[in-house]
Amino acid sequence: MARVARLFHFAANTLLLVVAIATGCFAYAAFMGTGPFVHTDLFPTTILIVLAVQSVLLLATSLIGCCAGYRQSTRFLLTYTLLLLLCAAVRITAGTLAHKASNPITASASVSQLWQSRTPSEKTQILSMFGCCGWTDSDALAVEVTLPDGGADGNTCSGACAGKVAQNRVSSMTAVAWVMWVLVVLECLGIVCASAMMLGIR
Repeated sequence: MARVARLFHFAANTLLLVVAIATGCFAYAAFMGTGPFVHTDLFPTTILIVLAVQSVLLLATSLIGCCAGYRQSTRFLLTYTLLLLLCAAVRITAGTLAHKASNPITASASVSQLWQSRTPSEKTQILSMFGCCGWTDSDALAVEVTLPDGGADGNTCSGACAGKVAQNRVSSMTAVAWVMWVLVVLECLGIVCASAMMLGIR
């Protein structure tokens, strides 16, 4: 039993290490303005900060977990278990924030407010990215333009951006929330494996 738990422990820690690096790179890229969705603000700053914090915490936790599994130390395993609980709490927070941000009404209000604060060049980039003619339906009906970068479907625009950007944010935040919940389950399995290893050591 302890041997199986140890194998699962190493496998889970390897996966958590990859997740920590990937999440940290994504949060950094989006926060620093090099992410693919930065100009549409699909990922709220609060969620990016939480993702960055949990990626650093998870990276440290997975490294400690590898040391704990190698040394078979009860102290290391206990520290690892406590850190996993902390990681799960941070991830639940990120999932809850993402779930709230995925509400269609909240998303529509947020992206409309952000659109008003964008510079003309950023607005042009949003129009080009989503292949739309204006922010509202009235803008789209009044303006017919050729997008500088070709748009989403070719050389012309169609429809309003407000609905498209809001829907994109809803789907993105829903995906983030589900990923967070799945990883919380993985962390709980890590806690179970660590507990089984501690029982095997004793």
